[in-house]
Amino acid sequence: MISRSERIGDVILTFDPDGHTYRTWMPGSVMDPAAAGQVVSSVTQILTAVYTPPPISRERLADLAEIGTAAHAGAEAVVRASIEAGRWLGPGEILDTVEALLALGVVQRSLLSAALAGATRLVRTARILDWEPLETERLVFSSRYRYAGRCDLIVRSRDGRRVLVDLKSGSAISKRDEAQVGGYALACREPGNPNIDDVAVLYLKIRRAANPRLYEIPRERAEERFTAALQAYEVDRALSFDRPNEEV
Repeated sequence: MISRSERIGDVILTFDPDGHTYRTWMPGSVMDPAAAGQVVSSVTQILTAVYTPPPISRERLADLAEIGTAAHAGAEAVVRASIEAGRWLGPGEILDTVEALLALGVVQRSLLSAALAGATRLVRTARILDWEPLETERLVFSSRYRYAGRCDLIVRSRDGRRVLVDLKSGSAISKRDEAQVGGYALACREPGNPNIDDVAVLYLKIRRAANPRLYEIPRERAEERFTAALQAYEVDRALSFDRPNEEV
């Protein structure tokens, strides 16, 4: 199933959730999945291929992924509502917004607390830092390197700088997280993408009784880390195409 078609510059992109890839189309072409649209890797796909997953069971990884997805859904919904309201939502409004996700089937009841925690912790942090919400779930596309991704949040800081913020439900900074925000930032240097000044990762610490923590990352370092991952990804793809089929 292909969903969410969006235009960036002269290109239309659609997202394929099954392969976690994007497909490019030129405006005016037929939006037919069977047509010869170019497949573009996602930031997540690139990093998943390059970075080794943490040494925990698949079941545990699946549980953490569900919690993270619910926390992101809650945060995204509240940011969208806050942008429409022109201010950050209050506690009661946050609760109503997150419970609406349950009614829509976006979040399961067993994960409602994770969605509420993600939304509440984000808004509390944003109020402390005096952030103004500008965009959420913004699609970015690099025509130079042929990849795409969707960044969680863009805010205006109290000193007027536009900050691209990636949200994480966990608590520990990693090289992969730096590379992920670097991939979004690198694409933003190209026309058709949002203008940003800084990048950061906000750890919401959903499963811990601790305050969220913001890591401000030098943009150039994050971009270099992603570039290195992209190069490794491309080398691995080239080698896989060159490998002969093994006879059994």
